[in-house]
Amino acid sequence: MKIKLSLKANEDVDSVVVGILIRDRFGQDIFGANTHHLHKVASLKAGEGKLYEYGFHLNIGTGRYTLTTAAHKDDTHIGESYHWCDSVLNFEVTGSKDYMFAGLVRLDLELNITKLPDGLLERSSG
Repeated sequence: MKIKLSLKANEDVDSVVVGILIRDRFGQDIFGANTHHLHKVASLKAGEGKLYEYGFHLNIGTGRYTLTTAAHKDDTHIGESYHWCDSVLNFEVTGSKDYMFAGLVRLDLELNITKLPDGLLERSSG
């Protein structure tokens, strides 16, 4: 999945942190990240624009979700927020191409099955 966000500054801004947040239908935060946590904080001059492109595998369970985007000054939006778009996108995940699973996230699962040597279970159960 790719999420592209474009910003244009109306004035000089020393610190711009751009973040995304995915919530489930109950409003629970499923995943969030921002440029501060990714060590990619930028500055913008007045009139300058930048494109932020997040790319990732959307390994989440079947259900309805929303996307929230934000631009703020510090590591969180609690201080000075420049722009906040709550539920800017609604989307639905209807299944997985690989395998069915239960829960909120699909882990990169590996499964190995090997034959036990004859008699191993009988010896260890006594």
